[in-house]
Amino acid sequence: MSSSVCYSPSDVPRKLRGHIESTTQSLWVSTAFLDNCGLELLKTLSGKGVELRVLVSTAVSSELVKEISKFANVRVLEEKFMHAKIYIADGKALIGSPNLTCPVLEGKNIEVLCEVAAEEAIKVYNSLWENARPFKPEVPRTLLLRIKDTPNRIIIEFNLGPGLRVEVDKMLKRIIRGVEGKILVCPQITEYTCIDFENLNEYERMVSIIFKAVNEKQVNLCRWSDIITYYDVTSYSFENEREIGPAHFLVTGLQPVMSYLYSDVLKDNIYTAFSEVLRSLNMDYVNRCVKNISSSPRVCIRILEKPAIQIIYDIVLEVNSPECEKPGQDEIEKIKVALDRVRPLFEEEIRKLYSNYLTKKKEYGESLIEIEGVLVTYLRVLIGRFYKNIIASHKVELGAP
Repeated sequence: MSSSVCYSPSDVPRKLRGHIESTTQSLWVSTAFLDNCGLELLKTLSGKGVELRVLVSTAVSSELVKEISKFANVRVLEEKFMHAKIYIADGKALIGSPNLTCPVLEGKNIEVLCEVAAEEAIKVYNSLWENARPFKPEVPRTLLLRIKDTPNRIIIEFNLGPGLRVEVDKMLKRIIRGVEGKILVCPQITEYTCIDFENLNEYERMVSIIFKAVNEKQVNLCRWSDIITYYDVTSYSFENEREIGPAHFLVTGLQPVMSYLYSDVLKDNIYTAFSEVLRSLNMDYVNRCVKNISSSPRVCIRILEKPAIQIIYDIVLEVNSPECEKPGQDEIEKIKVALDRVRPLFEEEIRKLYSNYLTKKKEYGESLIEIEGVLVTYLRVLIGRFYKNIIASHKVELGAP
């Protein structure tokens, strides 16, 4: 092809999507920005035997890069901001302004896209590719958390800063510790400690703040928290507190698990799929009472009895009035139907995440986390933001953390 052919801006979304989806042998992508829409488009080639290269800028989130790396060869160009948009599929090259983002693929932007000589485009792409860094997720190189399950006690150990060792008596449900030759019994603890956040970036910020606090604040072994929220950790009051408790160590100790087993992309996909199914049922209750549908993650550690890590994906139906907080049995059954329709997607993706987590642990060659218990994920539907008002739930038990 000796000259370029440019498409009408109105044709760009269709041309770009068709260019990618019709690939049978190889697809090389260079994009400055990429979001969930771009990820889902690239996923259509997963498992089809297509050689897939994806070159991105530093503006693309590490989580999205990690998701793409599960089915493609990914590199990040760091030397300068990478703003090139190149799409080479089966020897046919397109260049222009479009990134792989929702506004582009949904036709909300005015973009320019041209077909050019593949030979020249390949030379440019190879030059960029050679100067980019292969993506490798960073993994903490120390054992952070160990929870032992003995007949009478749960022992929590943490290897960070000054370190931590706590023994919880199962019968008394209290932390027991020795102080100057005497036994100190703390107040009763709750069965679960839960961490509430909105996305992985919030969780990572919580971890960073607590990492710093571990070396600056005193540790009060009797100060137990049943819920730690993003607001709690980022607030002015926490910054000025002199003490932290054992539950704060649990937030940071779970980082290796959360880095691989919690996914903002999965949360958004499940929320979108569930919302579409629920709206399609045309329920009077939903039309009358539900003003908004949102998603909210949390992770909990069960301390008493058999220890367990629970990664929870909540779908929240926010209602108009208190009268709407108790739907009838018929409405509940229909909501369960909607959950059942997205359950296979949830379970499939969760098991993929767990498999990848186990692979990374094996590659690392050392234990990042040792918990004598189970790792469980939940997909739940709540009425309002009250965790006691759960009307539908699906559990996936994965195995050892």
